[in-house]
Amino acid sequence: MEFSKIVFTPGRIGEVCTEPIYLGRECSGVRLKITNRNTYEPILVGSYITAIIAQFYPHHFKWLNPDDIDYIFGSDEYRMMVELGGNIKKLYPVWNAKLTEYIKIRSKYFVYSED
Repeated sequence: MEFSKIVFTPGRIGEVCTEPIYLGRECSGVRLKITNRNTYEPILVGSYITAIIAQFYPHHFKWLNPDDIDYIFGSDEYRMMVELGGNIKKLYPVWNAKLTEYIKIRSKYFVYSED
């Protein structure tokens, strides 16, 4: 995976603008290039990016609906870790263990083999 800095102007051809205050103004951002789709973990990358944004911009960052975040992650652990500025990398082994357990449980209910 590669990250690179980009500069863009919302509202120009090919550039989407969801916030009118940025229309026509030069903005900077980060481009994410997935170099190996087999090793890319979108939930992990997205959760890290969200935590970094919250850390860099604490006065501007807020959850639009905290209950939705808690539902997506299965508890309030992630959201609380982000809000407290904790190291979310510590959550990955927990998530992985829960996923492994889920895969074991769900396999009992398959009518056909996954092979």
